[in-house]
Amino acid sequence: MTFLLQAAKESTVRHFAYTHLFSVEASQHASVSVVILKNPQAQAYCGWGNMGRFLIHTQKGEEEKVPLHFTNQASAVYYLMFLIHRLQGANDATPVVLRKNRETFIQLYHQVYDIADVKLRERVKRLLIREVDGKCRVGRQNILLYDIRQHLEAAFKPYNENFQPYAMTARTHLSIPTHLIRFEGEAKRLLDFKFV
Repeated sequence: MTFLLQAAKESTVRHFAYTHLFSVEASQHASVSVVILKNPQAQAYCGWGNMGRFLIHTQKGEEEKVPLHFTNQASAVYYLMFLIHRLQGANDATPVVLRKNRETFIQLYHQVYDIADVKLRERVKRLLIREVDGKCRVGRQNILLYDIRQHLEAAFKPYNENFQPYAMTARTHLSIPTHLIRFEGEAKRLLDFKFV
């Protein structure tokens, strides 16, 4: 490890420290809330793009809520799964495992988006595994992680705040304090989903 740190560029070492060493400390300084609300225009958008029945927002203090958009529908549902799990008392660093929560994830997805069950199950299957030249490979779950992290990083720049506590990795959970996660109004019913 010492050799790698000595051989790496200063920017790489800084990025490594920022990403992997300071997330717990950064979570203690987090001040932006993640707010989930029912989409007031859900009927108009539900079947199109990544606008679903519920929207994820960021909000600092009493400032205006800013919608958080992801490239993929599945990214929004995946992030909701982590937010719900965090509120259910997930205090350790172990992330939610999609494979173990497949059916609950599908049910949550149906609550957020109008999508045929057969199409959704195929989409979730591709997240878990994919076939390349007749061989099973790791699924597309990492694309969701990249999508979420990329959009969180952009969303947190105007706040001048570290996005790391709000993001997960393949091996870590969110470290955002639970008092900064708010499901409001009809969105509270999403908290009935139980993830293990």
